Amino acid sequence: MGFPVTLAELGYEGNPKMQKEVGYVPVEIRPGRTQQIAVVNGVIHNLTTDFKNDDPTAVIPFSIYVHESFAAGDSAPKEETKKKKMSLKERMNSVKQALDVSNLDKGAKQLRERNAIQELHTYLEQAVAQQKAMYPKWSKEPVNAERLEYVIKTREIMFEVMNKYNDDLKDTDEWRRIQENNRRAEASARANNLTISNGTGRDIYIYEEGSSNGTRVYSGSFKVFRCASSYYYNFDGNSSYKEGSPVNNTGCGTTTTVQ
Repeated sequence: MGFPVTLAELGYEGNPKMQKEVGYVPVEIRPGRTQQIAVVNGVIHNLTTDFKNDDPTAVIPFSIYVHESFAAGDSAPKEETKKKKMSLKERMNSVKQALDVSNLDKGAKQLRERNAIQELHTYLEQAVAQQKAMYPKWSKEPVNAERLEYVIKTREIMFEVMNKYNDDLKDTDEWRRIQENNRRAEASARANNLTISNGTGRDIYIYEEGSSNGTRVYSGSFKVFRCASSYYYNFDGNSSYKEGSPVNNTGCGTTTTVQ
């Protein structure tokens, strides 16, 4: 609340039954879970987990999108045509096509991105400074203070309910049996596979050699892969192993960390 960065995904804590009984509580911004976007001068910046309120100029957007006519500098007037009514699917496809920058040559795209990132940093510095100046007063206004108090109290109640449910569930023979089976399965997987841990501070994509399909590994998490292959990582999910950096394969049954 009172934050200058738009949330691209809005979620609520608790399942539908709990939401009906306790109330709706907005989820907090958690690394790797909630995307954040900022729109500056026609450019949509997807910040994902990289935005830090105390250092806005350190942000490197996970991806950016521009309308193709804006990116190409096309200001020529368009011929007037009668618009036909589009279905929802047609409208969605139209939006997707409008955000496509793949037809730009690589040099022009990189230049656009560098300029856009500079503009983003300026915007974030100004927005964060404005937030710091305005938030104390904003949070003391009765309607906002009441909303903050409601969210905090409702979240506390919700966590109490969830923790009690989880504690009751874990105190059963069935839960202990499942956990033991999971431990044996994980031990077997570790012995026959390579675990790749992401220590970069950003989400990465792991590509097996010869493949253009990447597996997303969230910042601070890990995934298990076949140990008999070579792997590469990239911050771009629309890439291939050829554009990636090699991952150190330390062998079956081991964990390697991408830094």
